[in-house]
This record gives sequence, C-alpha cells and structure tokens, in this order.
Amino acid sequence: MTTPKISHPTVAAALCVLALLCSPLRAGDDSAARGAPAAKAQDATSAVDAPLGVQRLELLQVAFDAASAMPLEPHLKDRSRAQESVVDACLELDQPTLARRFSDGIANWRRGIALADHAAWSARHGVHDGLDAQLESALDIARGDDPELLQDWRRDRIRAHVAQARLLLGEDVTGLTEHLSDSEIGLLWVARAETVGADGVGAFLDELDASLTAGTLDRVRNALTACLEVRKRFDDDAALRARIGEAFDAAAPKLPRGMAIDLEFQLARIALDHGDLPGAQKALADARAMVQGARWTAEDHVPLLARLGALRFLCGDREQGRVEVDAARVIYDDERKTIVDIFRAGALRPLAEAYLDLGDVDAAREIYSLALDEAVVNPNSRPRAEDLVEICLSMARRDFDPGAALLDHVHAVRGGLADPW
Repeated sequence: MTTPKISHPTVAAALCVLALLCSPLRAGDDSAARGAPAAKAQDATSAVDAPLGVQRLELLQVAFDAASAMPLEPHLKDRSRAQESVVDACLELDQPTLARRFSDGIANWRRGIALADHAAWSARHGVHDGLDAQLESALDIARGDDPELLQDWRRDRIRAHVAQARLLLGEDVTGLTEHLSDSEIGLLWVARAETVGADGVGAFLDELDASLTAGTLDRVRNALTACLEVRKRFDDDAALRARIGEAFDAAAPKLPRGMAIDLEFQLARIALDHGDLPGAQKALADARAMVQGARWTAEDHVPLLARLGALRFLCGDREQGRVEVDAARVIYDDERKTIVDIFRAGALRPLAEAYLDLGDVDAAREIYSLALDEAVVNPNSRPRAEDLVEICLSMARRDFDPGAALLDHVHAVRGGLADPW
C-alpha cells in the first residue's frame, strides 16, 4: 500500500517538530562559522522537560528559528536578545533541555545569561548535577574578549545571573556581587525572596523598606519586584500582605507611571491566583487611577485598556470588563494610522491575551492573525522577525491553540523572512 504524502504545512510541521527539537542546532545557524563563541557540550543532568503539547513546542521552535534567521551582521544584538527571550519562555514552560539547546545557539554575551538562568531553573527544581561547570562556563563568557563586553554592565549582568543561581543553590555569593549596580541587584533580591524562611522574612522586608524609602529608581523597582515574590510565598500571612500593600502605595509615585502600572498588574494577578479578591481589586483600582491620570499614545493605550478590562473581568465585573476590552479594540481600529507600523503588533498582543482571559478564543485568534498581518507591513525583516517571535511566545505561554489556519499564517510569516533585513 502506498503511503499518502503530507502536503498541508501545519500537519507536516506538527509531525516533524519533535525531531527538530531533539536535533542538534539547526544547520542554518551560522553562528560558529561567523566567529561566535564556541559552545561547550551540554552537561549531563537529570532535568527533564515537562509534557507540552506539540503545537506549543512548534511555536517555540518557530520563535527560535525566526530569531536565528536574523543575520549576525549587522543584527547580532537584536538576534541574541530575541533568542534569549525564547530561552526565557522555555524555562517558564519547564522545558530545560530545549532551553539549553537554544542557549547554545546564542552568539554573544547573552549566552552567559541563558546558561546561568538554566542553572537557576535547575536549582529551583532540585537538579544540581553539572551546575558548577555550567556556571563557570557563564563566567568564562563574562571574562572573555567579546567586544560588547567592553561595556561593564554586560559583564555585571552575567555575574548577577550567576549569583542568582548560586543563591538558589544555598551558596555564598559575596565575591560575585561586589560592585554590582542597582539595576542588577534585583535578581539577588528575588532569589532571596524565593528562599527566605518565615523566621527571616520580616528582616528581609526591613531591608527592602530601606531601599523603597531612599533608593534609586532601580532599587525601588527591584525592591517591589522582590515584594511580589514574598507575596506569592507568604500569601496566608495577612500582616505581610498588608505591609506589602502599604509598600506599593508609598513607592509607586516614585516610579515612572508605566512601570508602576505594570507592577500593580502583577500584584493583582498574584492576588487573584491566591483567591484574594479584595487585594486584586485594590491593585486594579490603583492601576486604573494611574492609567486615567495620564494621556497615552494609541500603541500604549490599547494594551493598558485591554489589561484593565481583562483584570476587571477576572475580578468578577464580567460585563464591564468585556466592554473595556472591546473598547481597546475600537481604539486600535480608529487610531491605527497614527501608530507606527513597527509598534502595531506589540499593541495587539496584549489585546489578544485579554480576549483569552475573557474566554473568547475566536476573538483572540482573530487579533493574533491581525498582529501577524501588521508584522509584515514593514518591508524590513528584522522587525518582522521580532514581532513573530513575540507573537509565537505569547501563544505558547498562554497555551493557546491557534488552529491550522493561524499556524499556516505563522509559518508563512516565518517563510517570508529574507532580505532586506
């Protein structure tokens, strides 16, 4: 009997994606040939990727392929940044093996961050084999002669990520943290927030309070981010919840409005995840007041209104939440021409995610498709690739089933990445 040929691109991709994910770095990746740092062999560990649907794996692979399609010259920085974002998503989705394989394809100093973050994931999950060598490899990159490392903040960033992993392993990191800037110290605070015990959390919050009171902008932001981690772990402690809420109230005015709003959104989501409806409603109200207290460009207003509406829906006001999300869509349609083409897909992704929060999968699929259309308006492939990466990662993170037609659309955009870049 003759085996039928598979002609549908989505079906074919679904059948071959597992082979792609298990293969060595794709032959089309020219990082080694173009002078990239040599990738060391992966250390053997007992880390195992969690079960993940074939479509989500396919989206991760397409995202990495799109990022890697950018030529090293002149787009090494953009390419590596996009590749690192894919590695981050893999770790969020508990795909350490895939994350490690992708990290070896990063051709600049960001590979050191990816290696350290993989080690941090391993430490969180009790996988310690091979981490010393892996973290030393990350530090070797920081000590190397990559011309980009002439800017010390990049070396410091790698060291901060290595120190985070070491802290999660329960080790002393004094030698790694000397002279770290305020912008990098937040990783260490988050690691401490992840590991501090109930007997030490009060003193830890005292330290954070000092930075909230008299710190730089970076220290204030990092302290609030660490507070969010404490909030996750000690949600049953009403006094700690109240203390963190007061810290947010006092510190938010010291931050740029957009940054403060994003932190309030995160606080609301954490409260919802832990069944604290009053806490979520308070954070939502604070975010709403900040949004309404300023004028926004359309590319910023659409995502903010969509996120507000989604949270309002999740907090129980389903009807008005839907009204706000739909209003964000109307604003996009009405003001699309005022939005520079490279910002349109970025405005639409949060809107698609908001419709997923509402449970409206059809609307989300329509908005994701529109985002892909907007991604290809620009004649240059670099912004197209960056948008495609973020769209794929958004769908993968949200466990969204794009369906055959939208997956075909994704592959068509990927297939169209070519000169001019």
